[in-house]
Amino acid sequence: MIKANELENPLNSRVDQGSEQKGTSRRRLIAGCAAGVSALILSGCNEEEEFLDRGKPFEWRAVKANKPEVGCDHSISYPRTPEGVDLLGEVENGYATKDAQTILVLRYKNITDTIEKMWNLPPGLLLAMALQEAHGMDLSPNYTDGGLGLVHMQPDRSSQYGLENLTKSRKNIDKDQGQKFEEIITKFKNKMKRSGRNENDCRVDTHLCDLDDRFNPVLNLEAAGRMMACFIDVRPDDYNGILRYALYRHSGRPYEDEKDVSGKVVKQGFGKNVLEVYLKRLYDEDYLKGLEERFNEANKDRTINGHQMTLRQYLDAHQEYNYSYGLGDLERLAYKGRGGIPKNSEAVINSVTSFIGASESGKNFFEQNIYSGKPFPWGIVGGGLVGLATGMGFYLGGKYKKGAGKAPLPTIPKVTLSKRPTIGRREALLIGGGGIAGLVFLFRNKVGE
Repeated sequence: MIKANELENPLNSRVDQGSEQKGTSRRRLIAGCAAGVSALILSGCNEEEEFLDRGKPFEWRAVKANKPEVGCDHSISYPRTPEGVDLLGEVENGYATKDAQTILVLRYKNITDTIEKMWNLPPGLLLAMALQEAHGMDLSPNYTDGGLGLVHMQPDRSSQYGLENLTKSRKNIDKDQGQKFEEIITKFKNKMKRSGRNENDCRVDTHLCDLDDRFNPVLNLEAAGRMMACFIDVRPDDYNGILRYALYRHSGRPYEDEKDVSGKVVKQGFGKNVLEVYLKRLYDEDYLKGLEERFNEANKDRTINGHQMTLRQYLDAHQEYNYSYGLGDLERLAYKGRGGIPKNSEAVINSVTSFIGASESGKNFFEQNIYSGKPFPWGIVGGGLVGLATGMGFYLGGKYKKGAGKAPLPTIPKVTLSKRPTIGRREALLIGGGGIAGLVFLFRNKVGE
């Protein structure tokens, strides 16, 4: 005989179903929150917040002396170009054609990207300064006054910003140091010729960086960026005037050529070439697209590191070589935050295109489409696998939610649970997807190098 209390009560069944639906909704809500939190935690902050600590005051005196600790990696191989490379023009005695110098300087874009974001400088400013100073060649010092680096820095100025010089000189103009550089670089180039390396494509060997910090493009460009940040911060003038002033303080030269009454140049300008010639060129989308087409056509029968040479392959190989100078160390320092931002920097960035007569779309093209080499993002792949494994674990646990409560967890002996995990496939995908999304944001901002 069936007892009355054993008969199924439809009302009780409805209550149980409602309770189960509430529990499922609650679990989905928790899972959704977990996915969102995991995405936020993994992505950290956005790119702007990662680089720029806006709540921290910019102390230019402290920033000035804050040389980053980076170390060279001598194990990274120089790009192999057995057939040579056509740079679309001659490179000789420190001079290069317009196309050649632009190609050469773009090899350093992943360095300058990091520095300009770190100190909130206009994109491409440091490359434009390198075009003006050394035509994009790191082996093109000023032998007459001792200036050295992609962005020439005199002995006294580089010492002020914490760089170690060849002779410990504190002079503004040091011809003796310049002559020593000439001897060192001549010997180095002869060595490169004997090894079969293309002289036009030659770059500083990491062992030269041990002689003088300015040989190291990472340290040289970072010091130049730090210097520009300090000069921008201390000039509360109109925004175009700030940038002109900063370039004047760097070079000691007027914005444009100064001439006497007869029209003869008595003092060469600096800032106008940097901004209205070189930076404007870097923001010229049509020119950059044409440059890539010309390079690819001229080098279609050549290879680099075993691949057909294109401009993107060429820049990728050289930007990967930049890690031999300690770029990875600088990236990690940049994301930790090294100080506040110059108080005038946002306005300078926003006004630079109108100031030099360039288009905002050209600036965006330079920022987003001109290739910057990045290592393969193993972190995204690994994070995706971890997220997938976590989701599958929750899903498989959910399959045993009925009647499996008495079974012990296989990975923890002598422990039993009253209930198995009851998160299903949808919740598992939310959690796994949140983790993967967070990692994508993380590596989009170059964290994890």
